[in-house]
Amino acid sequence: MYTLQETLNFHASHQIKINDEHESIMHTHQWYVRITVGFTELDKYGISMEFNYFQNQVRDIINHFDNSLLNDLKDFEHEQPTVENVARIMFEKFAHDINTDNKKIHKVELWVNPSRVISYNGQGA
Repeated sequence: MYTLQETLNFHASHQIKINDEHESIMHTHQWYVRITVGFTELDKYGISMEFNYFQNQVRDIINHFDNSLLNDLKDFEHEQPTVENVARIMFEKFAHDINTDNKKIHKVELWVNPSRVISYNGQGA
């Protein structure tokens, strides 16, 4: 199996409730996302996926979140835009747009602080 990773960033704001006593103020982050795609075989040219095409697919999805207040997006109509939920929703969007018989999203990693990275792979614990 081959894997390809693409790392991009975007800016977005959010406000989340941390616990029953504390709700954060709206704040902005520079978010970083790394998408890992696995391939079971190469094409007839020995390529897993044309890199620019992959980057454009990823960028199209990232643009949905870029420069937004995440709380206002339909994706977060029924849940908070926590880093965990953003990673899962991104994974689902990438899987919908990218998965084929030969290639599948393996995981999405998302962080606003390089010392703490959330990873979502679509599987149970």
